Amino acid sequence: MDSKTIKESIANWEAIRQNSVQVTKFFEQGNTFAYSFPAYASTSGSIHAYPGIHNNILYFFLIPSAYDKQEYSDVIDQYTSVCLVVHPIGGGGGHEISSLVAKERIANWDKNYHDWVPVQINSTFGMYEAFCISTEDFEVEKVTVSFALKASPAAEVNFQADLIITNDKGKQVVYDDFVEPVPPFGLTDELANENFYLLQEFN
Repeated sequence: MDSKTIKESIANWEAIRQNSVQVTKFFEQGNTFAYSFPAYASTSGSIHAYPGIHNNILYFFLIPSAYDKQEYSDVIDQYTSVCLVVHPIGGGGGHEISSLVAKERIANWDKNYHDWVPVQINSTFGMYEAFCISTEDFEVEKVTVSFALKASPAAEVNFQADLIITNDKGKQVVYDDFVEPVPPFGLTDELANENFYLLQEFN
C-alpha cells in the first residue's frame, strides 16, 4: 500500500471505533497477524501498531516509533508493515509471560470480545487507536501477534486490550507482552500523544 492508502485505512478505523456494531464485525474477521521485524526497526524503542480498514478488511499497520514522525509522512509506506488480520492456523524475563498466561489472555479475547467492545467504547478512553509494543518483544524476526484481553478487575472495564507476541525459536516458544494500548496517552514518554504522528492526521 502507498502512504495515502495507509493513512486512509487508519482514518477508516478512526471513523468507526466508537461504533460497537461495526467494530465487533471487523473483529470477527480474525484475531491474529504475522509480522516480520525489519532491520531498520532496531533503532526504535517501540513499534506503533495501528488498526486500519481497507476495502472493508481489517489490517494492522506497524511502524517503528523512530519513523512515526511528520518528516516521513510522504514515505511512511517505506517504513510500515501491512499485516492482514486472520484467524490462526493451529495454535521468561520481565517482558516474557508464561504459555499459560498468554493462552488465557488470548482465550479471554475469543470468549469475551463481543461483550467487551460496547463496554470499552462507552468507557472513559473508548476503543483503542493504536498499540505501543516494546521492540524487546521481538526475539525472532518473524512473529505472530494475537489479540488478547488482560484481566483488570479493579479498573473501569474488566479487561484491557492486549497483544501477545509469539516468538517461535524452534525448540522453545516464548510469549512477550510489553504492550500498551492508547489512549490513554502520556503515561510514559514513549506513550506521549505527539509521538503517534499518524494519529495527528485525524485529531
